[in-house]
Amino acid sequence: MDTFLKTVDSLWRVVAIGLVFGAGLPVVFAYGIKFLAVNEINADGTVGRRNPVMAFAGSALLALVLLSVIAGVLFIAKDFILTSFDISLFGAKAKG
Repeated sequence: MDTFLKTVDSLWRVVAIGLVFGAGLPVVFAYGIKFLAVNEINADGTVGRRNPVMAFAGSALLALVLLSVIAGVLFIAKDFILTSFDISLFGAKAKG
């Protein structure tokens, strides 16, 4: 029974992380694009100015997505970086 509970505990953690990164980052990216979009079209057909607060929020959301992608790539390559450049990332330890 202990093995089953440990398996269920691990499973919900994997599902939660998968939802956050699998569905959460695309949603954050979509909101970033939406906030950067110009929402006003004037009556004469010209495009209105972008709201600076929305532009800042959109830029911040896109920066968050970019940082998450960079962190993910570094996490995947942490052992390679450790062996090639002797830089320990995310607690990577030398084998041997």
